[in-house]
Amino acid sequence: VLAPAGKTFLSGTFRLKSLVNLHVESGARIIGSERREDYPNEKLRCLIEAQDAEHVSLTGGGVIDGRGKLFMTEDLRYIYRGNVWRPRLIGLIRCRHVTVRDLTLRESANWGLHLTGCRDVVIHGLRILNDLKIPNCDGIDPDHCRNVRISDCHIEAGDDCIVIKNTPEFAELGPSEGITVTGCTLMSTS
Repeated sequence: VLAPAGKTFLSGTFRLKSLVNLHVESGARIIGSERREDYPNEKLRCLIEAQDAEHVSLTGGGVIDGRGKLFMTEDLRYIYRGNVWRPRLIGLIRCRHVTVRDLTLRESANWGLHLTGCRDVVIHGLRILNDLKIPNCDGIDPDHCRNVRISDCHIEAGDDCIVIKNTPEFAELGPSEGITVTGCTLMSTS
């Protein structure tokens, strides 16, 4: 699937299937809707999601922008107060052979790249540029994942830049293990 250079696409949730590469070319932007009804999966609440998919990739040189400030209700000087409901940017569940590389992820209203129960993941060369005042706007969250390689990313987040999780609601997916992080720069107010 190609998002061509020079184009901007406004979207609510869309799901990637197996064997799909979402390629956002340099100069292209995918921006998230601010309307709750455009995110029908209340459990995931993501702009881009994939479940039980294999050989899924997100590549390019373009931008995926969650427009996080639209979900903030008040500026409290050092932090924003946000809506109770705020979508994540990308959520991948039980996916195998995942590649996410060479993209800019901007202004997530909540967790940026949340991988749950994923196996064999390569994350390389991302620029994650979140507003440092947005709460819970983590950069990369491998959650119950195995064999994950995160390299050469620059991450700015108002919360965790990279956090390895084992959230209780996905306990059946087993532990997080075999995760390496190399050559990343991290900036956070958390």
